[in-house]
Amino acid sequence: MSDEQRTVVVQKDRGSEIGAFVLGAVVGAGLALLFAPGSGEDTQQRLREQARKLKDLTEDRVRVIRDDLGARVESAKGAVEQGRQLASGARNELEEKLQRSKAAYRAGIEAARQAASRVSGDGASGASEDPAPPASVAAPAPVPAPVPEAPAEASAAPAPVRETP
Repeated sequence: MSDEQRTVVVQKDRGSEIGAFVLGAVVGAGLALLFAPGSGEDTQQRLREQARKLKDLTEDRVRVIRDDLGARVESAKGAVEQGRQLASGARNELEEKLQRSKAAYRAGIEAARQAASRVSGDGASGASEDPAPPASVAAPAPVPAPVPEAPAEASAAPAPVRETP
């Protein structure tokens, strides 16, 4: 074998690529004319009809969605109004119960005062026209006086005590 290297040169002819493109374009245009479904006016008319059908379909869908949304809004308004009525009824009931509780509290305080005055009246005059109150009714217990808060210094930890030997 020899030390010679073989070189291969590939040469392209650019003219054949342009020709193939032009030939493909002409054949494609011819086939398009042969298989076209109608004239330009027919195609425009079909496009108009399809656009009208699409518009009608869209309007119908929008109308259905609008009606459904309106029904949902009315339902939500009804639920809100029902909630308001229930809350108002519950508030009125709570206020009535509060008024009854206050009245019962006042009546209890008044009964305790009357019992206390009868007990104190029996001891002072010796005999009372009213019979003795039942044992279950007792005078109200005295309320303890409030405890004053300690000064801030007193709340601190006490100083350590040192032992001396």
